[in-house]
Amino acid sequence: MSGSPEDQDPFNTLLSTDSLKLDLYKFHQDRVEKIRSRLWTTLAWIATLQGAILAFVFDKLNFRLGEGLLPTLEQPKMALVLSIFGVLFAFYMLKIIDNGTGHIEHNWRRSDIAIGKKPPHKIREDFGERIQDRSFTELQVMRRLAIAVIVAQAVLVAVSVWSLVPWTPAAAPTSPPLSPAGQPSSSPR
Repeated sequence: MSGSPEDQDPFNTLLSTDSLKLDLYKFHQDRVEKIRSRLWTTLAWIATLQGAILAFVFDKLNFRLGEGLLPTLEQPKMALVLSIFGVLFAFYMLKIIDNGTGHIEHNWRRSDIAIGKKPPHKIREDFGERIQDRSFTELQVMRRLAIAVIVAQAVLVAVSVWSLVPWTPAAAPTSPPLSPAGQPSSSPR
């Protein structure tokens, strides 16, 4: 069986009547709008959670610039855990954007095929290339927000680790006091 991938797509076999073509076009365009709407809602909630994590660390855990502009935290262990969670959550946010834009492109392609548009929408597998499409402007904003959160949370991870590590030099081992003869004195037990 030879032919282009478009000819072998089982979706093409469903396109037998004009009313069915229009219905399929409408279905896939509605699907694009539903995905966009739900994607935006999900990303807004995740961004709100990211903001809450950052606000909690800065406010409740007293992130401050101390003497000599050295950052300090009152509870570095909790800040470390929250910051690692924030970094992972931001990467998850990027994955959601990637997955959502992929679904949107697949539905654009299907709606183009349904009405017989030549050539149909090209699906870009590269997320970096796909997100640059002007149709994804609001998702570009969320992507930039996720990257900014990753940077902020990574700084908080570094500050937390910095706060946990003792930076004072280790005390030199002390020797027992010497007796007047220059010998270590033995203390009675």
